[in-house]
Amino acid sequence: MKINVDMICLVSSIMDKLNIDANALSKYFKMGESGKGKSKEQTDMLAKKIGIEIMVDLGKKLHLIKSEITQFIAIYKNISEEEAKNYDLMELFKEISKDDDLKSFLKKAATPGQKKK
Repeated sequence: MKINVDMICLVSSIMDKLNIDANALSKYFKMGESGKGKSKEQTDMLAKKIGIEIMVDLGKKLHLIKSEITQFIAIYKNISEEEAKNYDLMELFKEISKDDDLKSFLKKAATPGQKKK
């Protein structure tokens, strides 16, 4: 998926409200890297594990970003916000884990020491 202004602003808002920093992102990416070269079944299980890890780490704050999550899913899947409210989040985590554009954007955000202009 191409990263557009709406998507980037939603991701930024989500990260801000949940206090997701470079260390947290790096942790999830390291988990994801362990799936390289594995079978589809193994990578699906790993995606679920990462999703569960995120839910455990951030679960108590998810209510703060309900609107942003719904908007993100609607934009990401090109569906209505009403449909997005019923979208399976574990399926979303699996899809995101395979999205090279979004991963690239988030990896850049996770890279410590990048200079801000």
